[in-house]
Amino acid sequence: MAFIVFYLYIVDGKSFVWVGKTGSDDGLVQNYNALLYYGKYLRSIASTLFATGKFVIPMWDFNLGLGSDVLTTLHYYVIGDPLDLLSAFVKSKDTETLYSALVILRLYLSGLAFSLYCFKMKKGRFAALAGSLVYVFCGFALFASVRHPYFINPMIYLPLLLIGVEKLFAKQKPALFILMVCLCALSNFYFFYMISILMILYAVFRYFDIYKKVEIKTLVKTVCSMAGFYTVGLMMACAIFIPVVSLFFTSGRIDTGYTVPFLYDINFYLNIVPAFASISAFSEDWTFLAYSGITFIAVILLFCQKKKHTTLKVAFLLLSLLLLFPFAGHILTAFPMFQTAGNGVSACWPHIFLRP
Repeated sequence: MAFIVFYLYIVDGKSFVWVGKTGSDDGLVQNYNALLYYGKYLRSIASTLFATGKFVIPMWDFNLGLGSDVLTTLHYYVIGDPLDLLSAFVKSKDTETLYSALVILRLYLSGLAFSLYCFKMKKGRFAALAGSLVYVFCGFALFASVRHPYFINPMIYLPLLLIGVEKLFAKQKPALFILMVCLCALSNFYFFYMISILMILYAVFRYFDIYKKVEIKTLVKTVCSMAGFYTVGLMMACAIFIPVVSLFFTSGRIDTGYTVPFLYDINFYLNIVPAFASISAFSEDWTFLAYSGITFIAVILLFCQKKKHTTLKVAFLLLSLLLLFPFAGHILTAFPMFQTAGNGVSACWPHIFLRP
């Protein structure tokens, strides 16, 4: 399916490295160069280890701008992402090939993770396959994967984290939940923030789905256990998480004085329904939906079933409502962190996930 979807790239002789008309877009200048640098960085560590027997991790490089900390400079792009460790085994001249291969690999792993979630929720193989294809080839994934490949990582982590939530509800071992919290925090603090919000919303919905009503004793026990295991996972990631977050709060992206409007432009609301099935409808504020036509029919059939799937209906309506207001996107994109992101990814993959 990926071959069919991306076939035009081959025909037109294009790569997955995004280069705009000015030649200064993030794909080449930031994402590709970060992966190239990281490969050299990892190989230099290995080379020093084998040559001297000393495990030395360079923490500062004067070749980064006028000199900069390696961890905080590269964390957002590569450090903490397990897939980018593959750059250590690839020569510099082959980094573009690796870059493109990682785009497809990330999409595949996101579909695999979604399938595992479906199986955890006792969905059939056909439902899991159909849902995974919708999930992997939605508008956001197709747009983001070839511009900012690491934007697809949350699509891998979220289903696995929610499997961990399900295990906690079933009073099973918390290892997966703790591991995924740790991995999310290590990988990218910005997406970790959004994933955490979605995880909390999911846990609330699932609590009422399982227990049907609020039982104080059960609620307190559930919240305390989940919060405790979440804290353990976060503490495991603190060696990277704390320095990166601490530096971020001193950056120029904080307190930009950006004013959040109450509503979007009228064109946003006029195009929101077509955008559900088509990426060409609009691309305002990174709101790429385009879930494929069959999901529109599926949503209609969902609401035609009376007294069934109440939690899923409420979740869908709530997330759809949040999609309509800029301030919801402002919260989900971490308030002043990335003002230019608008409603951003937060608007897209909460909806994507409601397709098992």
